[in-house]
Amino acid sequence: MTSESQDREATIEQCVGNVVRIGRLWAVYGLEVGRAALRTSAETLRTTSELLGSLAKQLDEQQAAAEATASTAPATTTDQHA
Repeated sequence: MTSESQDREATIEQCVGNVVRIGRLWAVYGLEVGRAALRTSAETLRTTSELLGSLAKQLDEQQAAAEATASTAPATTTDQHA
């Protein structure tokens, strides 16, 4: 093998190595971005879940209060034939 072909071979190997390293860097970056997106999504879902639970509790309490008020209020009847 001549010196020129050895240099060419070394350059090709170096380029291939660089491409592989760049590919790995992009893979790591993509995985980190995906991880961050999933964390954000999970946090959003947790917050939404808590909000929905709070809303359900408030509606239940309002319904119970309305029923309690209705059951303790005096019955009113109107005589339409009077």
